[in-house]
This record gives sequence, structure tokens and C-alpha cells, in this order.
Amino acid sequence: MTRGPWDQALDALEACLDQQERQLDADPYAELVTYVPPAGLGPMPGQLTDRASQLLLRSGQIADRIATQLAATGRQLALAQRMGGERAGHTAYVDRMV
Repeated sequence: MTRGPWDQALDALEACLDQQERQLDADPYAELVTYVPPAGLGPMPGQLTDRASQLLLRSGQIADRIATQLAATGRQLALAQRMGGERAGHTAYVDRMV
């Protein structure tokens, strides 16, 4: 049986999700590969609904992982800014004779 365009599109999406997970495992700040579905697929065959739903769930899990990392990064940035105090962005030393 020949694999149709939707099978191929879902294969490509699954490969992209696999790569995104590997990238996040290696570096949570990595710029991730993106998936762009091919144009002109037409309606998805009903027998592929379960597989597409599973891939959508995985995609959402990756998005949650990214959102968690972004929130942690924001907290770290806010802490670093607070630790800098009022002097942040200003000269810390004055060179003058006493």
C-alpha cells in the first residue's frame, strides 16, 4: 500500500518533534527546528485521526516544556536585576584622590 501525503506529513511532523525533544534535552535554550506542513494536503483521512491526536499531544507537551523554561528564565532575570540594586547600570567605582 502506498503511503499518502498525510502519512508523509505526519511522518515529517513526528521527526520534527523528535528533533525538538533532542534539542531541548541537549540545550534548553536552543533555537528549535520548526515544522511547516505542506500545502494542499486536503482533508485528513479518518484513519489517521488517532496518530494526529498523539502528535498534537506531544507538540503541546513540548510547548509546556518551553513555557516552563521561559518562566524560569524570567524569574532568574528578575532576581539578577533585584540583586543589582539601584546601582545596576551605573558606575560602581569612583577614582579620586582622598
